[in-house]
Amino acid sequence: MLIALASLGACSSADSFQRSLEQAARQGAQSITLRDHTDFEWDTVHVYGPYASLDRINERHNLSIKRQGRYEGDFVSEGECLYVFSLRGSTVRTSVGPRHCDGILKPGAYSSIEAVFAIKREGSRWNLVASRSNTRLELSAGSHSLVAAAQPER
Repeated sequence: MLIALASLGACSSADSFQRSLEQAARQGAQSITLRDHTDFEWDTVHVYGPYASLDRINERHNLSIKRQGRYEGDFVSEGECLYVFSLRGSTVRTSVGPRHCDGILKPGAYSSIEAVFAIKREGSRWNLVASRSNTRLELSAGSHSLVAAAQPER
């Protein structure tokens, strides 16, 4: 799968996923469930932020992503996030959009059930942040510690 990433200042007109996220945020949504904003079947999503290596992303997901346009390079652009959706281990869709992903970056994937994020607003800007259901919970009792977390899929 060959994908060309052009530097985006706003959502691509061809990307209904990114348009749907933007619309929900503008309409005052307090949280985003990613599966509610997709029109295709998927079971995991990897979210890559600025400066993520395209070589590593290509290798991990069997893709051929190339940057093109005004900003060429080997990394996701500073102002962008890349979502790679998979179904049963095979990539089914990618989406590039504005940088609203800083609060949800992690090494592994989110399942379609885990991919529910709160929206943090600062003025007219917004960012997705991990909600309690998809973050690590640590409980301490004296010298003992219990750690509960959904394991990221690899």
